[in-house]
Amino acid sequence: MTRAPRPTHAQQARQAAAHAAWITQLVEEACNHGHLDILDEVVAPARGAGAERPLRQQLAAFRAAVPDARWTIVEQVAAGDTVVTRLAVRGAFSGPLVGLAPPGRVATLTGVAISRFAEGRLVELWLQADLLGFLQQLDVLPPLRLAQAVTLAQVLHAGAALADALAPAPPDPPPRTGHSGSAEP
Repeated sequence: MTRAPRPTHAQQARQAAAHAAWITQLVEEACNHGHLDILDEVVAPARGAGAERPLRQQLAAFRAAVPDARWTIVEQVAAGDTVVTRLAVRGAFSGPLVGLAPPGRVATLTGVAISRFAEGRLVELWLQADLLGFLQQLDVLPPLRLAQAVTLAQVLHAGAALADALAPAPPDPPPRTGHSGSAEP
């Protein structure tokens, strides 16, 4: 059996750049313009009978909740079969989203998408979004007062250290006797 030659660094770089270009096109076409059919070109087919297309459904729901959303790629790094993309999306959240009533105000959601390609198709996608910051912008959660939280943590740490220092030493255990209670034959 003959093995295929290993791709050169130049070929790997071209492949990584092509994957990054697919993600850029997906963001522009599907996210910004609503042309969800591009997902059929980029995303690997769902596996199994009756398999759903969750990315299409999630993106359609997001677009319905934020019809004026504008997605921006802040930074993108591609290597091998993986593309890491830092994103920001800004718009008026006027429809239901993540179980919230439509707040009707503009907010920016930031996050990171890690995409893995195989045979030229997107096969895995991991998303991590700053939902805390997003919910604070929508006034669903109060702002986190970081300076107060750090001060409180420092006071609690100092209090625990002081309590440890002032605590009496535990008493020494009583000496053990030489009798083990075992009988000799």
